[in-house]
Amino acid sequence: MQKNDIFEGKVIDYTHDGLGVVKIDNFPIFIEDVIEGEVIEFKIIKLKKNLGYGKVLNIIESPKNRVDGIPKTSGANLVHMNYEEQLKFKKKKVQNVMDKALGKDSIEVLDTLGMEDGYHYRNKSVIPVQKVNGEVKMGYYKPRSHDVVNIEKCFIQYDEHNVLMNKLRSLISELNLSVYDENNHSGAIRHIMFRTNTLKSEIMVGIVAKEKFNKLDEFVEKISKLDDRIVSIMLNINDKKTNVIFGDKTENLFGKDYITDTLDGIEFKISLRSFYQVNPVQTEVLYSKALELAELKETDTIIDAYCGIGTISLFAAKKVKKVYGIEIVEAAVLDARENAKNNNEFVDYLINILSKKTDEEIFDFEIITFELMRESYNEKLWCASYLVNGDTASWSFDFFRLWLISQGEKIYYSIIKNQDNLSKYINISFEAKFMTNYFENENFAFIPAYAFSRKNCSHNILKKESYKINNRTIFQDDFIDDYNKRLNTYKRKIGYINKKYPKIIFHWCAQFPNSMKEVCPTLFKKMYF
Repeated sequence: MQKNDIFEGKVIDYTHDGLGVVKIDNFPIFIEDVIEGEVIEFKIIKLKKNLGYGKVLNIIESPKNRVDGIPKTSGANLVHMNYEEQLKFKKKKVQNVMDKALGKDSIEVLDTLGMEDGYHYRNKSVIPVQKVNGEVKMGYYKPRSHDVVNIEKCFIQYDEHNVLMNKLRSLISELNLSVYDENNHSGAIRHIMFRTNTLKSEIMVGIVAKEKFNKLDEFVEKISKLDDRIVSIMLNINDKKTNVIFGDKTENLFGKDYITDTLDGIEFKISLRSFYQVNPVQTEVLYSKALELAELKETDTIIDAYCGIGTISLFAAKKVKKVYGIEIVEAAVLDARENAKNNNEFVDYLINILSKKTDEEIFDFEIITFELMRESYNEKLWCASYLVNGDTASWSFDFFRLWLISQGEKIYYSIIKNQDNLSKYINISFEAKFMTNYFENENFAFIPAYAFSRKNCSHNILKKESYKINNRTIFQDDFIDDYNKRLNTYKRKIGYINKKYPKIIFHWCAQFPNSMKEVCPTLFKKMYF
């Protein structure tokens, strides 16, 4: 066997990266763009001691799982297979790894869980930009090169991204903008990134450049008018000679610095550099299956390593006591904290439990909550609330006490007994007062109303403006009136009489911090020094 020799053979397997395997006298030849089961004519293009590489010349026999006409680019080496064959390849890839590590047939690999449509699913696109002989190219790299294939349609990314890619290519050319040349480390625009949420209602455009460039403002203005759904345009500066896409400096040029998306009723804020699964449909399948197989219990505490913006952390939070997320990317950490705060999984957990109870038990929950609110209405606790939230307003104190109630009996009574015990639970890293409203839980007040509405399906029959929690319609304006009437009827029935809050005489003043030092010395020291 020599280079340029021509053979016929049958593809019997795949390598880990999708090359077809043909054996000639038990000698393996790896060949691109072929499918297991095909009989092919091929030429030897490279030989090594234990293997060789070939190039397909002619497909003699082929199963019905081939797809033609899709350009092959770096990272898209399976596009010649139909979706069913791709799923089989992925299963076999895992099986081969298991066989090699644990012995052949030692473990059964289940079928890959696929989608109904395996195309146009990708919600994030990072597209390299090049200028060759004056022509602006946008697309993806040729395999094993840094040469951009100028394409108009990528079959795995959202169509919205295809449309914008073509429009921005024209804009860059029309405005004669500076494009990065990696050979001499000159020019500006390196990549264009698109991010779109699942509902396709919000789009982020990211410009990755070596430096700010002429006509940047005009470029941004024109981009903002390309689609009404563009809510964010960001600039990332990467001035290093590197293959790493993003640099350390990011600047907001238009709109918000994030987009929002919802998965399984959980809302996420996504910034430019945050990790977020690129296939939202399969993400829900993946996370649900992973949590199912983990057999998590309500008493479990789990660690989500490399948590990104907290997607799987919040999925898991529905099933366990506590989740710790670990992440090195600062932007992702900030998004994760915000996402955890916004979604308030504990509230929704209680709503689900309470909605399965009787109406009377739901009313009892509200009465007990109100009694705990009265019990915790005192001067020292109000002072503690101000120290951690920076607000003396009565509504802020209300939301603080709702947060306190939501922490459970042990913490609640510990802090009621001694307001300075709150300092034990400030165990997150933040500078005083910069975690605005962290110790507040307004939604806890609405748990019984949400639960009653969910139980009685009242949100399906009423007409007025909807309210939402975790992107679910819960109740409507006229239902509140009805709920309160039924609650008051129940209160009269059991002989419950609303009691007024006690009168509070304050011995501290927000304008004079030292006055609070006398009321909450431990907490004051922790928050102000």
